[in-house]
Amino acid sequence: MLAGIALGGLGFWFDRHCNQRYMPKATGYCRIDLPEQQYQLTKGDFPYQFEYSACANVLDSSSKYKKAFWMDIYYPSFEATIYISYQSITEDPALLTQLCHSASALAFKHKLQASSIEESIIQTPKGHQATVIELFGQVPTPFQFYTTDGKKHFLRGALYFKTASQNDFLEPVIEFIKKDIIHMLNTLEWKS
Repeated sequence: MLAGIALGGLGFWFDRHCNQRYMPKATGYCRIDLPEQQYQLTKGDFPYQFEYSACANVLDSSSKYKKAFWMDIYYPSFEATIYISYQSITEDPALLTQLCHSASALAFKHKLQASSIEESIIQTPKGHQATVIELFGQVPTPFQFYTTDGKKHFLRGALYFKTASQNDFLEPVIEFIKKDIIHMLNTLEWKS
């Protein structure tokens, strides 16, 4: 059994059975070294292109529901992935409303775990609008987004970490990748 006493402002703990003295350790956090943010242009036969982080890899989609032009942007050093899905909306203009509603609904499925959810619309330098959804608290996905040209293209993305939800610890990495996502949205171009 441990008993604590303060001596001269210091807290020492003694084990009554072994008469050993213990000093509580201060809380420590791992150091996270973030690389310089550099970007490269996507390659391939996609109906869109954008600049993504040089410290990430573009992979084929790992989703069991994957369709054409889906991709994963994987950050190996952070074990984080931005899952990108794409849908052509030229065949069915009413599909756009359904996709926007579905994208918001997927983000708000986490409302029980989130301490708060903020949805906002940003205007990119290329004239596109994008909806970004930030989820705070211990959620599996802290950031999601979707954008469309309203005529032909719809693109959605969600950031996930392979690790357990310790978003307070991951905050520097989340902020780093959020900057990458905003850069991605600002450089997004639709191909004809």
